[in-house]
Formats: sequence, structure tokens, C-alpha cells
Amino acid sequence: MANYALKAGGSRTVPQAPVIFIEVFETGAGGAALELQIEGAGVDATRVDKRRLSVRGIVGSASIVVRPPLGATFGTSSSVQLRVDTGEHQLDFPRVLVDAAEDEGEHLADVVAADGSYRFLAYGSDAGTKYSAEAREVRSTVRREDLEGVALSEFRVIVDSSASMAVNTSRDAIAAIARYIDGLRVGYTARSFSITDGQASSQNTEVPQLEEFVTKIIAAGADRVGSRRWDAQRERTRGADTLTVYVTDGPTSDMFESSAPTAVLITGPIARQERELARKSAGRAPVAFAVIDDEAIAELKQGNATGLAQLSEQVAQLLKEKN
Repeated sequence: MANYALKAGGSRTVPQAPVIFIEVFETGAGGAALELQIEGAGVDATRVDKRRLSVRGIVGSASIVVRPPLGATFGTSSSVQLRVDTGEHQLDFPRVLVDAAEDEGEHLADVVAADGSYRFLAYGSDAGTKYSAEAREVRSTVRREDLEGVALSEFRVIVDSSASMAVNTSRDAIAAIARYIDGLRVGYTARSFSITDGQASSQNTEVPQLEEFVTKIIAAGADRVGSRRWDAQRERTRGADTLTVYVTDGPTSDMFESSAPTAVLITGPIARQERELARKSAGRAPVAFAVIDDEAIAELKQGNATGLAQLSEQVAQLLKEKN
């Protein structure tokens, strides 16, 4: 039997077979309540058990998904992996994260039947899922803290584009910043979204475009020593239903003067020291802090969003106090 391991976003074409088996299994501790499904008008399939299906034919295309029980959630956060066995070929798909509090399905793969073959397209934890791992982390907090009914008028990100940021941010740090922003944006829904350094701005919410925008404005400020472009006075007057996120390597007191909930993402080699100083300066102001340093970046690369989970908990408490 030929074995193939697919990466997120990858594909593999195999010959059609009279019967193929698809199954999903958990990696790690397990315990999630889930059911494997193949969805499509031209699918002829029989259920073996909740996690295994026998497929006799597919006409056109179909989607392979894993869902929680009807009207319930997955119950336990877990990683799941899809396997397809045609008898002559075995395809192993990348893991997909499911969140304990999620009541919607997760997309595992698509399959297209044509010319006597099946083409499988893999989804995974880094591409193709409905929500990123970071967004699921924040959504879990929102559900747990009963904040789904809280409506924000604006989600605003302000990026420090002074010269030191060009020195204190790396490509990996910017990627992590974009993933934190995406997680918070999806979890804490707002009527409008914007990201700016005070002059240039964007409303694009896709992670690659967030990375590109942050990279460009930081590069443009490489010669802007000690100069921040946002209007601190205007930011202080934001309404209580606004969530403002600052991205900086050196928090300043004007970030803590608004009565609206505020989060500060601090990057750079001394980010943890900067955070402790900022906490003392902020006092009882409604501010949450997170550090984007080598340790936080390594965590994200390993699929661990501990730092974002802690930030999300802080933001949740700020919003609960305001509501």
C-alpha cells in the first residue's frame, strides 16, 4: 500500500476504488464528542461508527467535516486527524484543532471525483479551517465568560511605527502579532475594524494582509526616531464600546488614559520588562497586556496559544466590567 502524508493546503489524486474508508481519530488525550461526515449531493456512503465511514461512490465533489453532536459542543479541546484508505493508497491529513466550546463543524478535506480518480484537498490547523487556532482560543473565552451578546462598535489596532520598531520586530514577531489580532478580532466581534499607525490605515482582516500592512508601516518608520503618528488626544475619547489594541516596543502613558478597554501587545527583546513597567504606570486603568517575544513566538509555532489565552481572559474581564 502506498502511503502519503498531506500538508495543510496540499492535495493528492488517487484512482477511484469500489469502496474507500474514511476515518477520523484524535491525537493526544482525546475525549471530544464528534462525528465524521461526508457532505455532498452525489455521495453514496454508509456509517460504520461515529468516526468511520464506508464510501462506495462520489459524483462531483464532497466535503469531509467533523461535527459535534446536534445542539451541543465538542466538549473537550482536541486535535483530530483524517485518514483515507482506498485499499491501494492511504492518505494521512494534517491535524485540525477543535475547541471545547465550539458548536460548529470543522472542515477536514474536500474531494473531487473526475476521470476515474479522486482528488483530495487537505485542510489543517494552519490553513483552510473556519477559524484559526488563535481565533478558536478567543471564541472559547467569549463563550465561557458569557460575552457573546456584547457588541463592540469598533475594533481598532494602532501600530507604533517609530524607528525603534524596525529594530525590535522580526518577521516572526509580525506574524505572531497578526495572529493575535486575528484571534481577538474574530472572538470579540465589532461592527467595524481598522488598523493604522495614525496616518496609513487598512480595513483588511486577513492574516497575510495584516502581516503585510504591519511590515510596510514599520519599514516606512525606520528613520522616524521617537515619533508616533497617532493622535493621543483623539484616542483618549474613544467610547466604552471600542476595543483598542496598541502594538509597540515601548508602552507610553497615553495608551492607558482612555476609559475604553485597551490591549497592548509589546514586542522586542526586553518586552517582559517593558510590560512590568507599563503595568505599574497603568495602575487601575482598563488595560490588558501581552508580550510578543521569542518565547511567545515559539509557543505559537508549536500550536500553543497560551499567551493569547491569557490576553483574552484579561480582555474578557475588562469587557465584563464595562457591561
